[in-house]
Amino acid sequence: MMKVSVNGEETTLLNLSHNEFKHHPVEQEDFWDSPYLMKILQKLISLQPENYEKLLATKGVGPKTIRALSLVSEIIYGAAP
Repeated sequence: MMKVSVNGEETTLLNLSHNEFKHHPVEQEDFWDSPYLMKILQKLISLQPENYEKLLATKGVGPKTIRALSLVSEIIYGAAP
């Protein structure tokens, strides 16, 4: 929770007490050392597939890439794979 008090008035700016945060064992890994991951991410950024089917149809995107993207979304957004 983040509160600010100005001239005796207290305002809550951020209240995350109702959220449950999970930690993943690979949070501290440096994924940017992977030349393959950098290459495929740059390709996907330039192509910007419109949907999941087009993502899967992209040359070079396979099960390992989908697994890596799922892991990244789980770490960043807390989204279940």
